[in-house]
Amino acid sequence: MIARIAVLYLVVGLLACAAPWFDQAFAFGLSGLLRSTLAMLLSLPWSLLAPYVPESQVTLVTLLCVMGILINYGALRWLAARAE
Repeated sequence: MIARIAVLYLVVGLLACAAPWFDQAFAFGLSGLLRSTLAMLLSLPWSLLAPYVPESQVTLVTLLCVMGILINYGALRWLAARAE
């Protein structure tokens, strides 16, 4: 069960990171600011490092969120393996 939740988390997280570059229909129906906020929330606590990235580096913040989501996914998979 935890493994399925981890995969769902990974898919939603990566879609949230990609949403600002796609049209409104793909972005879960969220407006511009909320689309990036969803990615930031899903990549916590790693997205708390975003204020230390220079303001003009939107791509670096997105990569930080993707990295955070991948780390969290790995932690969920590790927990799922330990629970079995």
